[in-house]
Amino acid sequence: MDSLEPASNLLEYNEARYRILAEQSGVMITLHRPGDWAYTAVNPAVEQLTGYRADELLGLPAYELFHPEDAWAMQHKLIPAIKKHGTRTFRYRSRNRQGLYRWVESTHRSIRDEQSGELKEIIAVTREVQQEVEAEQALQRLAAVVEASADLVLLCDEQLQVLDLNRAARQALERPETDSESGERFSLRDYLSTESVQKIRTIALQVARQKGRWQGAIRLNLPEGKDGVWQLEQLIATNTEPVYGLYSLIIRDRSEEHAVQQALQDKQQQLAHSERLMSLGEMASGLAHEINQPLASLLNYARGGLRKLKQKEDLAPQQLSQLLTAMEKQAERAAAIVQQLRSMVKKTPHRPEIIELGQSLREAVNFVEQELEQQMVDIRWQEPNGKALVMADKVQLQQVWVNLLINALEAMAQASERRGSAKSGREIKISIRESLIPETQSSDWQVEICDQGAGISVDRMTQIFEPYYSSKSSGLGLGLSISRSIIESLGGGIDVDSDGKSYSCVKVRLAACREVQER
Repeated sequence: MDSLEPASNLLEYNEARYRILAEQSGVMITLHRPGDWAYTAVNPAVEQLTGYRADELLGLPAYELFHPEDAWAMQHKLIPAIKKHGTRTFRYRSRNRQGLYRWVESTHRSIRDEQSGELKEIIAVTREVQQEVEAEQALQRLAAVVEASADLVLLCDEQLQVLDLNRAARQALERPETDSESGERFSLRDYLSTESVQKIRTIALQVARQKGRWQGAIRLNLPEGKDGVWQLEQLIATNTEPVYGLYSLIIRDRSEEHAVQQALQDKQQQLAHSERLMSLGEMASGLAHEINQPLASLLNYARGGLRKLKQKEDLAPQQLSQLLTAMEKQAERAAAIVQQLRSMVKKTPHRPEIIELGQSLREAVNFVEQELEQQMVDIRWQEPNGKALVMADKVQLQQVWVNLLINALEAMAQASERRGSAKSGREIKISIRESLIPETQSSDWQVEICDQGAGISVDRMTQIFEPYYSSKSSGLGLGLSISRSIIESLGGGIDVDSDGKSYSCVKVRLAACREVQER
């Protein structure tokens, strides 16, 4: 039968084991005298952590290596707490041999006499936490910046449940401070339209998961009674543990920019309206003739009918029907001209709608038909097989075409006067063609209005789009400037090409629109 090992041998064996553990440990293990907290024993790791040898530290009060601010807290708060409660863990700045202060974390435990309870010594286990503290401080600084930001910053999950938000977000969305403190959640869906939620779920989240970040513009619905324009502009995926699957949302207040854009749009519409009135004034004689034609025909039909009635001639039903039908057509023609004039003169709000370019251009050509006849200028069309659809304001787009057609006619009239050539056989070419954009896999429609005028010199080419620039003695010189503003507000562009002698071509680009509901 095996006998038990003597107790003294077992104690020596355990002490040897503990000594090996202490000496091989990578953390600093020290013993301290209760009165002055002087080092009474240290393990080899102390040199690696502080740069001091063991013999240099023995007998030295530990708080002499503390930062002055931390030494005071150690003497007046921590030591009494350790004596009272037995164990305490705290962080402080300790000076190494090079004189640099590094953050460390120590767990102190009091050792008392089992019989009397007297405090005999304190054991401390210390490790360096400099990198942890620096990371925490950086995180705190970042959190302070986020909290002070005027942007709305939210932390959400994939279901758009809000887990945390900064002060600006709480104020804008009218959420109480207790939300984050109590852990109570709410959904960002409450502030989004169904379409916007779908866009975030199917596009923004997927892009953020794949690329780390999504950027765009999705408008929020603010609480009732709150004014402003708030847009979700960035969604950032968190792809690291332990917050994988969470997203930071950045929402910005665009109220001021929206107000400025609205004011600019209002000014543009006012200028466009003034320019339309000027154009109509310049075309007054032609427009009067245009209206007089159907009115004169209508009057002739009416007089013819009255004459037959006075002469007591019988009108067969078929003849009467033909007479009334002819009168109706002329009346409708006059009404259409008046309606077109009213649309050009009337101030209307900006109303984007799907427009067919061919129809819009033909209506503009009809508007200047009298000028075309007077100058004996024909229109040569080149159109695509299908419909060329764009999203634009009908009146403003038609104003662009009228401006360009009037400019073409005036250029051709000036060229005829200079050359002394015959007016017949001249034409304005209007073409509509589609151009593909490989980068975005989308397409534009390009409208070209080309004339056979005197051309535009290189010097004038740099000025023609400037406000109030004009080569004519009359007019405001706003036609091309307003036309460019209108086209650019639609996301398009306008350019001019000319040989400077006998040819000019204005090229207008507009984004193609394919979203048409079949009726």
